[in-house]
Amino acid sequence: MENNKIRFRAFDKNLKRMWKWSDLKQLPLADLKREDLNWMQFTGFKDKNEVEIYDGDIIKFLVVIPSGTIKISSDLKENLKILDEQEKEEWIGEVENYGSHRYVSGKQGGRDFISAWGHPFKGVHCEVIGNIYENSNLKNK
Repeated sequence: MENNKIRFRAFDKNLKRMWKWSDLKQLPLADLKREDLNWMQFTGFKDKNEVEIYDGDIIKFLVVIPSGTIKISSDLKENLKILDEQEKEEWIGEVENYGSHRYVSGKQGGRDFISAWGHPFKGVHCEVIGNIYENSNLKNK
């Protein structure tokens, strides 16, 4: 986690484009206060492709569906092998921020879900596939 990297990007509702952090740093302060900018803060995490994850991103992540009793071992490799043998589903959700807490929310199998912050953000388990401003259709798949 890159928790010391505080940065933003912003979606411009009028121009229908995403402003990157490097672009935003070049703008005059008055422009940053515009009402037509939707701000998205960097979470400090990257996905499996090293893409930065921001609030408002839509991510795809694997969820392990346990079958039967899973015995946890003190051997990490053994635990990973056990988890590899379990059934998995791909879920899609939106990265959201509530106060100082982040989570992923969405629908899976007709049910709403909220995932705790740490689970899908372990890099190898998630992939940014869009954001709520440019790809809102992805969230409800």
